[in-house]
Amino acid sequence: MAAPLSSASHPVEGPLVQENEARATFFVISSYVNEDNAEVMRRCVEEGHEFGNHMVADEPAHRYEAEEFREKLLECETALHKFSKYSYGQGAKWFRPPCGVFTSSMLQELQRCDYHCVLGDVYNHDVALQDSTEFLIEYVERCSQPGSILIIHTPEPNYRENNLHVR
Repeated sequence: MAAPLSSASHPVEGPLVQENEARATFFVISSYVNEDNAEVMRRCVEEGHEFGNHMVADEPAHRYEAEEFREKLLECETALHKFSKYSYGQGAKWFRPPCGVFTSSMLQELQRCDYHCVLGDVYNHDVALQDSTEFLIEYVERCSQPGSILIIHTPEPNYRENNLHVR
């Protein structure tokens, strides 16, 4: 499972992860990586999850010039390294572009920095469809298959709480 981790307090709870003993790659924005969220970050690593780079903020990165993109990519990498020295950067380094949009110059910079760019094949539109637990569950069940990369945003208080019920 691939999931953006931006400001949720408990990203690794819920039936999808717990009942299936799933391991996830959480794509983290560096503004989330701070002492307030240190315990969540440590818990993710302890439970065998990994982190991917999702830039410094949830904003369209394809609008950056190449140098600014690289600076922000490395800023997020440095932030992730502080909390996940034992898992981040060992093996593949993953990047998911904010908004799922990328350019050829972004891909060139990612290659220079040894990143693999990932999107997803199952996106349940959870940002727009917050009130329909049944739809989210049915959509993921209908569209996913072994090896699918699910894009499920982490819940926040009073926002995307139904995502915890996706199985």
